[in-house]
Formats: sequence, structure tokens, C-alpha cells
Amino acid sequence: MSSVHSSSCGPSTELVQPNTSHPHSKNQVNAKRNFLNEQHQHQQPTATTAATTTHANLSTKPSPSPANGPVRTSKKQQKPLTPEEIQQLLQSKIGQLDAEQHLEQEEEKEMAKAIKSASKEIHQLITEGGAGSDAIHQKYMDLFQDYKKLERNLAKLKRKYEQANKDKDSGKSELSKVTGQKQKIETLCRQLQQENKRIKEESKRLSHTEQAKREELTSKFETTIWEIKSKMEEDNEEKRRRFEDTELWVILHEYCCCGTLLVSYRFITSLSLTIYKTTNHRLKDKFATFIEQYEIRERHFQAVIKSRQLELQLAEVKLEQQKHLLQQEELKVDSMKAQLASFIKTEAELRQQLNTYVDKFKQVEDTLTKSNELFAKFRSEMQQMTKKTQKLEKEHATVQAKCDRSSRSLIEMAETVQKSQKSLESSVASKQKLENLCRALQVERNNLRARLFKYENPDESGIEHTKDSELTDIMYGGSNNTSTVSIPAAPNNHCNNDTSSSSSSGRTSPTTGRDEEKGDSGGGQNS
Repeated sequence: MSSVHSSSCGPSTELVQPNTSHPHSKNQVNAKRNFLNEQHQHQQPTATTAATTTHANLSTKPSPSPANGPVRTSKKQQKPLTPEEIQQLLQSKIGQLDAEQHLEQEEEKEMAKAIKSASKEIHQLITEGGAGSDAIHQKYMDLFQDYKKLERNLAKLKRKYEQANKDKDSGKSELSKVTGQKQKIETLCRQLQQENKRIKEESKRLSHTEQAKREELTSKFETTIWEIKSKMEEDNEEKRRRFEDTELWVILHEYCCCGTLLVSYRFITSLSLTIYKTTNHRLKDKFATFIEQYEIRERHFQAVIKSRQLELQLAEVKLEQQKHLLQQEELKVDSMKAQLASFIKTEAELRQQLNTYVDKFKQVEDTLTKSNELFAKFRSEMQQMTKKTQKLEKEHATVQAKCDRSSRSLIEMAETVQKSQKSLESSVASKQKLENLCRALQVERNNLRARLFKYENPDESGIEHTKDSELTDIMYGGSNNTSTVSIPAAPNNHCNNDTSSSSSSGRTSPTTGRDEEKGDSGGGQNS
């Protein structure tokens, strides 16, 4: 906080001044107003983008990790925002904007109060000056008002810059989250593709192994059948040989039916029958064991086939589940891509706005530096003007003293002039009386001269009388004319001239009197 002291008017007026100062022209103020209007127009899209970002933040879900086992669908899935929730978010943003507008109005009121108080103080301090001080006061108030507006705009720009930085940081965090989720989804998709390939290869391998086992079983079955057939053929051959032997025995029996060979024949027949029975029984046992082994093997192969079929069905079910999960993950990937595109777009817009804000802020800094320079110049001019006003006040005091002295002297001169006018009027009145008396005396003198001349020279009395009258007119005509002229009252400023004229007239009057006396004396001598 710094204070501006007005040295010309005595006490100091403290004005709030940050590191920056105020602009010097109205064009810059209009540019700032246009900039604020543009920012106010940009506030509504930012609100909608904030609602979309919150909607995207709430709609994002963490991807399941396939490290511990097969992927399972989460039971509690986060639902997307409803229109009512979006409306509530928009209303909250509108309320925030209204609160900011209310704060701006309060700041304007406080600024107006500060301007009024400062104007009152400065007006009280500069009332002793003249029109120049009023112009300086008006200029200073305009600059102070522009400075307050610029200070408020700078605070708004700082708040918006901080909000933009916060939005930028949140956008970066959201982008990092989205990129992490994208990487997880990509790894999950790769794992699912690998699992699908493995399942396909396993199913192919199982089908090939089952086909090979079936072929092996069929070949074994064919070989066993062929062996059975060969053994049956061998048995048939043996039976045929035995049958031939029996025929031989029958022939022998028929041939040896005489008494000596009867015992040997019976013994041979019983021996052959026992041999046949034993071989037949052994063959039956072998055939029964072979059939039993074949049935056991068939049951075993049937069980293996069923287990393989069950495994194949299970693999198909798992494959369907994996396909379903893959579709869901693809949908999630698409939504994430859309959200990522929107985030990238909003980030680009925010970066553009930030660049515009930075440019505007640089312009504001330039204007503030210029206004600082102008304020320094204005301060130096104010100091010079205060010095000049102090000098002028001193000169004014001296001139005022001189004027007082001159006014007192003028009053004294006016009083003297009035006194001299009164004395002049009295002298003029006495002069007129004396002139009238002189005229009367001259008339009497002339009459007396005429009478005297008549008595002395009765013949030349008419001629001399005319000459004497002409001489008297020549001698006293100017004095009579001057005596009849009225002297006007002179003003106060020309009192010296009036006194001189009155003195001159006073001087002439005694001369005329002297001339008259001389004339009288001459006339007396002549007479």
C-alpha cells in the first residue's frame, strides 16, 4: 500500500495504490470494457463444459484388472447423470455466476464510495486554487477512476487466471486418468485377444487330438476286429482240422470197430474232446476278457469324449463371455475415446482462452507500465504545479498587500479630491462673485470715464467712447468668457489635473485682477 500526498494543499490524501497504476486515455478504458464483455460471454460455454466434464467424471468407471483371473462384470456400475442432475449442476453454476456478479456490484459500490470520499477530500483541499486547480482536480479524478476500474479488472483477470489454471490442472488430471484407463483397457483388450487366440488354439489342438485319438481308436478297433477275424478264421481252421480229425477218428472207429482197438478209440475220443473243450473254453475266456477290455476302453473313451465336449462347451461359454466382455470394453473404449476427444477439445479451448488471457494480461501489464510512467509524470507535474501555486500564492499575497495599500491611498486621494472639489466650488463661487463685482465696477468706471470725457472733450466724446468700449471688450472679453465657463467635476483618478486646472484658473483670475488694476491705474493716469 502506498500513499499519494498532495503537497500543494497542505494535508495529504491517502489513495490505495498497488504496484500498478491507471491508464491515461479513454480508448484503453473502452478496450478493457470490451475485454470484460468478451469474458462474460465466455462464461456460459465454460459452465457447459464444466457440466460435461463433471458428467464425464461421474460416468467414468475403473477398468477391471485381469491379472488375478478371468474378468468379471462389476455388480455396482456407476450410472450416467440424469437431466435433473445436469440441470442442478447448471443451476449451481448460474448461482455462482450470480454471486460473482453481486460481488462485482458491491465492488463497484465500494469503488464509487471511495471515489466520492476522495473527490470530497481533494475538492476541499483544492478549493483555494482557481480554474487550473479545478482542471487538475478533474483530470486527477478521471485518472483515479480509471485506476480503480483497472485495479478491479486486474483482480478479475487474476481470479479468472487462477480458475483457468485450476481447470487446466483438473483437465490434466482427468486426461492422465483417461490415458491410464485407456492404457488399462488396451492391455485388457490385448490380454483378451491373447486369451481368445489361446482358447482357439487350445480348441483346435483338442479337436486335432480328439480326431487323432478317434482315428487311433478306430484303427485299434479295426485291428482288434481284424485280429478277432483272424483268430476266428484260425479257430475255424482248427475246427475244420478237428472236424477232419473227428472224421478220421470216425473212420478209425469204423475201421477199428473190432474189439482190440475199442479202448484206445475211447481214450483218444475223450482226449480229443477234453482238448477241444479246454481250447474252446480258453478261447471263450480270452474273447470275453477282450470284449470286456474293449467295453472298458469304449467307456473310458466315451468318458474322455464327454469330458472333452464339456471342456469344449465350457471354453465356448467362456469365449462367449469374453466376447461379451470384449464388446462391453469396446463400448467403454468408444465412450472413453469420445470423452478423451471432448477433453482434448476442452483442453484446446482452455489453452486458447489461457493464451488470450495471457495476451490480454501482457497488454494490461504494458498499459500499467505506461500508466505508471504517466502517473510519475503527473506526480512531477503536480509537484511543479504545487511549487508554482505556492509562488503564485506568495505573489498574490504581495499583490493583495499592494492592492490594499493602493486602495487605502485611493480612499485618501478620493477624500482629498472631495475636499479640493469643495474648495474649488467655493473658490469658483467667490470668483464668480468677484467677476460680477468687477463687471459692475468696470461698468461704473466706463460710465464715469464717459461722463468725465464728455465733460473734458465734448466733441470727441463719441469716438473715444467707442474706442474705450472696444478696448474694454478686447481687454476683458476673454476674462468674461473664461469666467462664464463652468468647470466640470473631475473624477478621483484625475484629481491632480483638476487641482492644476483650478490652480491655473485661480492664477489667471488674479492676473485679470491685476490687469484690471493696471487698467484702472492707467485709466486713472490717463484721466
